Amino acid sequence: MLAEQAYLKKTGVLVHCHAGVSRSPAICLAYLMSTAQSSMSSCYAYLMNIQPSISPNWGFLAELDEYGKSLPFDLHDYDFEGITHVQLEAFLHKN
Repeated sequence: MLAEQAYLKKTGVLVHCHAGVSRSPAICLAYLMSTAQSSMSSCYAYLMNIQPSISPNWGFLAELDEYGKSLPFDLHDYDFEGITHVQLEAFLHKN
C-alpha cells in the first residue's frame, strides 16, 4: 500500500478530493481504522482534531461502519482527542 511505503520512508501521502470534506476524510478514516485497529468514532475524533471541517456523507459513514465489522480484529475505542501526529505515529508503530 502506498501509505505504508510512505510511512516506512518517513514521508507523507496527500489524500485529496475536490473539497476535502467528505471523500478524502472517508479514505483517511478507513486507513486509520485498519492501522490503529480503532473504532470509526475514535478515528473520526482524531481527524476532527486535525481538520474540523471534515464531514463524510452518511453513505460513506455507513460503508465505514460495515468496513469496521469486516476487519479481522476487534476495533478498540481510543481517546485520540488532543493527540499529536507524532504521538499517533508512535502508537501505530507500537500496536
